[in-house]
Amino acid sequence: MNHCIFPCLCRAALLIVLTVSLATSAAAESQTDLAAGTETAQQAGNELSDLKQRIAALEAQLAVLAECSACQPEDPCEVPLENALYGDFQLQGFWSSVSGNDATDVSDIGLYWGEIGWDLAQGPWSGHFSMMLDEEAVELYEAWGMYKQPESGAFAQFGRMLLPFADNDSYFPTYSAANDLGVMTARGIGAGIDDERYRVAAWLYKPELELLENGNPDAAGVPADLSEYCLWWDISRREATDCADGWQFSAGWLSQLATHNYGLVEGPVAGRVAALNLYGRYDWAGSGWHAIGEYVTALDEFDPLDLDANGDGRGDRPCALNLELAHTPDQQDTWAVGYQQTDEFLQHARNRYAVMYGRRLCELAELRLELSRGEYDEFAGDGRSSDTSFVAEYHLSF
Repeated sequence: MNHCIFPCLCRAALLIVLTVSLATSAAAESQTDLAAGTETAQQAGNELSDLKQRIAALEAQLAVLAECSACQPEDPCEVPLENALYGDFQLQGFWSSVSGNDATDVSDIGLYWGEIGWDLAQGPWSGHFSMMLDEEAVELYEAWGMYKQPESGAFAQFGRMLLPFADNDSYFPTYSAANDLGVMTARGIGAGIDDERYRVAAWLYKPELELLENGNPDAAGVPADLSEYCLWWDISRREATDCADGWQFSAGWLSQLATHNYGLVEGPVAGRVAALNLYGRYDWAGSGWHAIGEYVTALDEFDPLDLDANGDGRGDRPCALNLELAHTPDQQDTWAVGYQQTDEFLQHARNRYAVMYGRRLCELAELRLELSRGEYDEFAGDGRSSDTSFVAEYHLSF
């Protein structure tokens, strides 16, 4: 029996020794791994802290570089030159049934307006050049340069330019009487502030007419110098969006109404007559409705030597009113009604009522139709008392 117990005790002792040895080895390895893990964690923490310090240093350097670059003026050689060629052509067919003494019906087809131009811009500098085309000649229309300070909106303009006086929007294919009475191109210089919300500016210009010395009709005309001026104020304006209404309310002053493009006065002028232009537009957000109102008037009577269209011996004081209400239900169709009234304005209806429909044929072309009825007084110029006119226009722009 002792022979059986002894081997068993030996095996048990050996098992206990092995167990204790394994436990001791495992404990030692665990302590080694724990120490190694602690050391790794500390190393990772040190590396993260060092990385944060490097990022902070880089951010500080970037801030300094940004501040320095903001202080340095923009190099115009690094600003790309932008240029664009554009054209605007209005081909019209016109028919008018005229009533009155010695009046005859009128019909015609031709180029109502043609313009081709080139716009340039580089940084704060910009330029514009355009030619006016008709069936008989090609003439220089505008050629001007401009510098505009981006931050403040302050600008200076010089050259031959279309002044803003009476140069306002209309939905009808034929120009309004208010536009005829006041719009003008001239050589001059101007300056002002053009902000998104308003514009205030003044131009000094040279009118394309001759002046009578001391108002003497027998004296030869003397070319005018850079002596007339135009003041313009966009009192408030905002572009319409889908969520907010848009509007523009403007006022303008012209020192010499006789200089406008329509040619109200022919030959040398004896006196100076200033003019006022009031313009308003409102666009209702998301509805497609638009309203326009414009008024142009002489602020005094012309000298009878300059303008006496009805021959009553008293100088005329012309004025013109234009009112329009338009609806654009989509991107293709436009409907509009209009009313115009004039007083003492030669060859323009005393009252005119009009309707218009426009259809966009493609991105570059639009077809516009206008039907109007005019009522005249002694300023008709050709004896007419009324007319009914129809205009079909193909309008191409690019």
